[in-house]
Amino acid sequence: MSSTSTLPIGRRGLALAVGFLVLSFLYSVLVAGQILAWVVFVVYLGGGAVALWLLWRFVVAVERIAGAAEKMARDERGRPEPADRVRDRDRTEE
Repeated sequence: MSSTSTLPIGRRGLALAVGFLVLSFLYSVLVAGQILAWVVFVVYLGGGAVALWLLWRFVVAVERIAGAAEKMARDERGRPEPADRVRDRDRTEE
């Protein structure tokens, strides 16, 4: 697979997917006798794949947000308090 490819699967995965689609089409035409059944099957399969991909993207985004929030919290703990915040805190304690 070339480095410019944006597909997450290799040639073997692509060949397996195309082979599966061809076999399912042949089954739909020769055994079931309905091309529409194959079209519906492919649409549902594609919709499920898109839904899983969107779910995965959501999980990755949440993990990135959580990581950024943790980094911000670590950075905030390491910094000294600003002078105006220290003065305000000292006034409220008196």
